[in-house]
Amino acid sequence: MESRTVVREEGKRSSFELRRDQILCAARACFSENGFHGTSIADLSQLSGMSSGHIYHYFQSKEAIVEAIAESTLMEILEVHGEIINRPDVLDGLISHAVETSIQFSRLENSRLRLEILSEAPRNVRLARIVQDFDRRARESTFSILKSINRSTGTCASDAELEARFEILGALVSGFLVRSVKGGRIEEDVLRQSLRRVFFLILMPDFKAHIDCWTDNQ
Repeated sequence: MESRTVVREEGKRSSFELRRDQILCAARACFSENGFHGTSIADLSQLSGMSSGHIYHYFQSKEAIVEAIAESTLMEILEVHGEIINRPDVLDGLISHAVETSIQFSRLENSRLRLEILSEAPRNVRLARIVQDFDRRARESTFSILKSINRSTGTCASDAELEARFEILGALVSGFLVRSVKGGRIEEDVLRQSLRRVFFLILMPDFKAHIDCWTDNQ
């Protein structure tokens, strides 16, 4: 039953979309394993089972492939953000999302591709633009969530303060990419509990006295 469902879902997509995703899947694997510079179009051709010329029909360059990967990832994030902002408890939704993203980033298998793109961006103008555009759009979406939390909790944080909270939150979450390389390991349930407390303090610094009560109820 499940396999027939998958076939029907794929049947709704055009051959162009399926082949494009085939290339992106190969690119994610190659970039993660061999790096951006270490991956050639020939490598993508071999792994995807498509000719180099066919790949160029879909993407003009490796940078264009990275841009498509970033766009796909961003759409997933924005979808999650849309679910968060419609939850009864927006604060809990954002904290839960930040916690689970941090946990995912702490696993090396999930961090390789992101670290590769980030490390290459300072030397590649187009990749830098892709990374910065990704961050700008994610920031705008997150800022809407922070404004919603501001209203729902009756706090009066300024836009500048909300921006600062975003930067601190983002730095902590992204920092787990680096920790994954350094080999930092901790029992995930323990880390999850500690992160909830830390993220609450960042997002609701005016309610420090209530942190124990809030975390005990989660």
